[in-house]
Order: sequence, then structure tokens, then C-alpha cells
Amino acid sequence: MYVSFTHTLSSRLLDLLFYCSIRLIYNNYYYFHHTLLQDIILAPGSIPFVPPGVTVDEKTVYTSDGALELPTVPEWVAIIGSGYIGLEFSDVYTALGSEVTFIEALPLLMPTFDREIAKQAERLLIRDRPIDYRTGVFASEVTPGIPGEKPVTIKMIDADTKYVVI
Repeated sequence: MYVSFTHTLSSRLLDLLFYCSIRLIYNNYYYFHHTLLQDIILAPGSIPFVPPGVTVDEKTVYTSDGALELPTVPEWVAIIGSGYIGLEFSDVYTALGSEVTFIEALPLLMPTFDREIAKQAERLLIRDRPIDYRTGVFASEVTPGIPGEKPVTIKMIDADTKYVVI
């Protein structure tokens, strides 16, 4: 069985693959040979998705990668999307003292979660924290600000009517 990878595997993951008797073949193909494990999941990470209209400067508007390296804790954070990664960031930032606002295009927070899990997550991670949310709206345009001078601007449109939300 051949699997093509588009990203380079980290050296630790390569060590794991070789430990499990998986032979490396050049040109980004890996041949799984004499695997000692019954199952293996390769989850080397993800590439942040930046929606159209969102300008990322990594100074006032960040991807999830940049948000891990902030020099200070912001007073307020807007998180576009309320999936697993957005929920994790809201948990961290509210624990550090930030206020959080979710901007979610679908009608419910955590739209891809199983509904019972979403209820538990809302009870444990959202309800008693400084978290606000806007559902059913797109962040159609995000313009970076200037730290200490000008705030980030977020233009939102209603997901159903396509009218600008004020």
C-alpha cells in the first residue's frame, strides 16, 4: 500500500515509522512494510484555513498558528468558527483573562459536534465564561488594525439574507 504525503514528516514521526518497521521510499512515497501495529493514525497537524476577505498580518489578525505565539494576552479576542480548534482557543484565552466572541456562519455553535457533546462543551467551556457569540453570520471582511492605535475591523453579513450586520 502506497501513501503520498504532501508535507514533510517530522523526525520524531519518521523515528516512529521506522520503529514500526515501515520502510521509507524516496520521492514522498512511503511503503508500509511489516507493520507491527494493528492500526496507525498519522496526524502531523493542519494548515490554518483563512476565509476569503480575511487579511492576516500576524500582528492583530492571527491564524491559529500565530495565536499560539502572542507576546501578551489580549483583552478581547474574536474567533472565526466555533469548531474544535476555536473552542480550544476560547478555553485558553478565557482562562488567561480575555473576553471571547465567536463568529459562526452556521446557526449553532459547534455545528460539527455531536449534539450531546456540544451541550456538554457549552456547559463546561462556554456558559460561565466571558464568551459572546454571533451565529448565522459570516466574517466577510477582516481588516488588521494597528496595535495600540486602531482596532481590527470585522464586517459581518447575515448568512441567510446576505445583508451587512451592524
